[in-house]
Amino acid sequence: METIRNFDELRRRAETLAANRGPARVALAPADDPTGLSALKQAVDANLAVPVLVGDPESIRAAAAQAGVEAASWDVIPADTPAEAVLKAARLASEGRADMILRGRLRAGDFLQALQRDESGLKGKGRVSHVGLFFPAALGRFVLLSDAFVNVDPDLEAMPEIIANAVAAGRALGLEKPKVALLSGVELVYPSMTVAVGAAALAKMSDRGQIPGAVVDGPLSLDVALYPDVARDKKVSGEVAGRADLLLVNKIEAGHALYKSLVLFGQAETAGMLAGLKVPVAMNSRAESVAARLNAIAWCMLMTVK
Repeated sequence: METIRNFDELRRRAETLAANRGPARVALAPADDPTGLSALKQAVDANLAVPVLVGDPESIRAAAAQAGVEAASWDVIPADTPAEAVLKAARLASEGRADMILRGRLRAGDFLQALQRDESGLKGKGRVSHVGLFFPAALGRFVLLSDAFVNVDPDLEAMPEIIANAVAAGRALGLEKPKVALLSGVELVYPSMTVAVGAAALAKMSDRGQIPGAVVDGPLSLDVALYPDVARDKKVSGEVAGRADLLLVNKIEAGHALYKSLVLFGQAETAGMLAGLKVPVAMNSRAESVAARLNAIAWCMLMTVK
């Protein structure tokens, strides 16, 4: 599979997939979300999606009117509360009546809690994590980030699962063996810096074949991970330094700050998804654009290919 290099190529690849096998059934929950509805309208126009709206019908109609979206012909499944809407969307997906879920207007914690309830039917055997995809203008290429939304303080046992989820998301972009940078403030291993020590342990686990499907190295600072000239200047060698495809953080605070910095200061176009459930879930920050939601739908569609 040829590697996808930017969001235009990502959307075109998804459109080709939809032309060959039909659009994806996308459940928006809760669906009283003008931005989500606008993204779904663009996905419908591109033949990417068949919408299923889950939530309070009156609130959905008001949100559609606010967004200028004609959604009268779209399927609506009533739900009394936002949490119930997410749970119903999850059941649709677990029963094979939706191919993916698109996060609507609901706090991340409440959304995740509803998705991971036992009765949702979506829980897999492994850990759930978030994967962000960015195209920063200054970098000029894709970079993945995990985990900025789900895992608060993952330990050495959890990190390989988070990497595996991100590797699967990267494989949908044609990254057969992603280069993973374990981020830290420094490139050397100081016993007093627990993040650097943990990164070094993970890198050695990768060397021993315990983290398949990726090349993992760390600790690496952000600039060393992304820019070859900085890696050369700091005399940091290896397959990952200066060429990282995936940035891995070990604290949710660091991940969330980096996520927002890439958007606000790096002018990065984005997409986001939850990985580790039985179906992909398009999940961006609630403040992000219609384009970001459309990107997420396209990316999740590629993730539905088995």
